[in-house]
Amino acid sequence: MADGDGLADGSGRGPAGPAGFDSLSPGGDLDRFLDDLRIGEAAARRRRIRHLREAAAGDASLVGVLTDAAEAGSSVVVRTATGRPLRGCIELIGIDAVGIRSPEGQVAFVPLHAIATIELPSDAPAGPTRPGTTRPGPSFATIVATLAAEQAMALVDVVGLGATLAGSLRQAGDDVVALRIEGPPRVVHVALRQVSALVVLASG
Repeated sequence: MADGDGLADGSGRGPAGPAGFDSLSPGGDLDRFLDDLRIGEAAARRRRIRHLREAAAGDASLVGVLTDAAEAGSSVVVRTATGRPLRGCIELIGIDAVGIRSPEGQVAFVPLHAIATIELPSDAPAGPTRPGTTRPGPSFATIVATLAAEQAMALVDVVGLGATLAGSLRQAGDDVVALRIEGPPRVVHVALRQVSALVVLASG
């Protein structure tokens, strides 16, 4: 018999737990209860894995769209996070950036994370036709460093400023580029993570 503190009585049974739980016995209801818990956890784990795969596929399908457009030679309109529309053909797909050549021959480089939309011709497939593939091209930092070595003239869209800087690219590193601007002459160091597009005007 249990005392007033709710301790176990001589039968070895403890005090009643949550409604219905004290009726679960090993080898019967308790095992089924535990099985249900395991099944529920397994289902939740599968849902988490599916969500992670869908998130990864979202990034992959963006590259797939760009790759299909490049191979088809399709003209596209890539609109950046700052709203700049870039029309032309895909010139290069790098590790984390894409190059677009306009009909006039001007090339713009856009980090993949700064792409807002990609417009395709009306006869293009409605959705991605392939999973993401390995992008063997250069990184955005490497592209900028190469252009800086040539002291290329460029327009640089800077997200944090909400503005476009025009000038000559100078030194560049893994996460920054120096831009020499005229009127009055000064050098501005721009964090690459804040660049939504770099349009090359001319190179030395």
